[in-house]
Amino acid sequence: MGIFKRYHEVADTWRSIGIHHTRYVLTKSIIDSLIFRFTDIGVYRFTDREYAVYQQIVIFGQKRQKPITRISDLTEADYVTRNTLCG
Repeated sequence: MGIFKRYHEVADTWRSIGIHHTRYVLTKSIIDSLIFRFTDIGVYRFTDREYAVYQQIVIFGQKRQKPITRISDLTEADYVTRNTLCG
């Protein structure tokens, strides 16, 4: 993964040491928009040193052939991704 860390791993680490980050980058509505348009979503952030400079995350995903329009159309994998990103 080089200089990137999986976002949920970073968030879990923060929570485990008592840091509750109040600056939310991905809101629930943004996550839902991503889930409806992409599969195999991966959210990464730079390691601490690089994040201090860039303060950005990187989102990778496979574009769906046709966007989903209803939550009931999500697959089990989509739900897992959604729950992971929502915390």
